[in-house]
Amino acid sequence: MTQAKYASIDLVVPAAVQALVQSDKKLKPWIEKIGALALPKRQPFALVDALARSILFQQLHGKAAETIVRRLEALAGETVFSAGALARLSAAEYRGVGVSGNKAKALHSLADVAFSGGLPGPRQLAKFDNSELIKMLTPIHGIGAWTVQMLLIFRMGRGDVWPVDDFGVRKGVQIAHKMLDMPTPKELVALAEKLWAPHLSLAALYFWRIADLSKLPKAAKVPAKAVAKLAAKAGATKKMTAKKRAVAV
Repeated sequence: MTQAKYASIDLVVPAAVQALVQSDKKLKPWIEKIGALALPKRQPFALVDALARSILFQQLHGKAAETIVRRLEALAGETVFSAGALARLSAAEYRGVGVSGNKAKALHSLADVAFSGGLPGPRQLAKFDNSELIKMLTPIHGIGAWTVQMLLIFRMGRGDVWPVDDFGVRKGVQIAHKMLDMPTPKELVALAEKLWAPHLSLAALYFWRIADLSKLPKAAKVPAKAVAKLAAKAGATKKMTAKKRAVAV
């Protein structure tokens, strides 16, 4: 996004992005580089399926997790995981498609809670605020606050979610604000109130992207003096080789 576009920023980016640009001057150049982002829109989803997929993706690279999920879909015979299918599969069957023992236990626990009526329905889900949903879902084995926060952002499209324990968010803030160390969760709460609220989910998306961009390999920069020295050395070697050839002749 160029400076020229910022002359009429309200016409080219969402109001939330504009608010972040105005409130955080250190984030502004990154937003100009990345461009306008938008929160995922809320779409109908099955809570059991969404939580099961969150469990399966925990602590795994995206591609590895996707492979395991596809295998589990084939084993379960369904592309939207149900409590019945999760409960029916044994620990050995889970292990056979690459699901760890701890995750298999979590999936069985999720199925048990669903059967007991411990999960809210779609209408109930929309009525609870973020903290209420975290309190309700985290007692399930394998479901932590982060897992529920990802559900709130990417499934429910809520804009006020701030995952302070997320490594990528902390790293992104550190890079954008040029901090020596990653900010603590407590520091992130204070910064959020000052700079990014109420557009916390969108801010998280930007900090994730900043952290990802920092992982890209950079071309090695060779100092000008070193280049000149190498060039001089190469020239001297060339002259010496020419002299040896002349003597040989």
